[in-house]
Amino acid sequence: MKKSKIDYYENFRKSFNYGLEASKLLKELVDNFDVTKIKEYKMKIHALEVSSDRNQYDIYKYLIEDFLPPIEREDILELTEKIDILVDDIDEIMIDIDMLNIDDLTIETTKFVELLEKCCNATAKILQNFGTKKSFENIREDIILVNNLESEGDTLYQNSMKTLYTENYENVLEILKFTRLYDEFEDCFDSCEAVANCINNILLKNI
Repeated sequence: MKKSKIDYYENFRKSFNYGLEASKLLKELVDNFDVTKIKEYKMKIHALEVSSDRNQYDIYKYLIEDFLPPIEREDILELTEKIDILVDDIDEIMIDIDMLNIDDLTIETTKFVELLEKCCNATAKILQNFGTKKSFENIREDIILVNNLESEGDTLYQNSMKTLYTENYENVLEILKFTRLYDEFEDCFDSCEAVANCINNILLKNI
């Protein structure tokens, strides 16, 4: 029986949507923080990470036998991996909120999660138009937006770390916990930018 052809672009979107949904769940938890709900949200977000992995493997499995993919194999592999890394990064944040026994959140954590959702929404828009008849100029605008949001993330990270180390200098455990958490949020911003830049490079090669 002939193997059913998959739509790579749709699968890119499907994979990233797991990350988008994970970012919304994380924001939901942070906005209404309740330590009794941590394990519940951890399970929900991890289930999304597992689904993303499965979709990633489906793309790889099909690509092995695909005679003529719509873009270069290396680009498909790279983009699939970068999307999966973003989902993994959000999963790591949730794991650490539980593992580090965080029972209260900083104001900065709320700012991080709000910016993360913006970044994921903007990246999802790029993927929604990737592989369609949308002009490169239109998609490029959204790529620039993600780059700008990542820069905002850098500034937020620097300011948050300074606050953490000046206002909580006597609480070493608190510093260790939130240093790790802030690092992981910055990783998420970098991962969104990596997806956007990867698409930008693919489009430039195929104009």
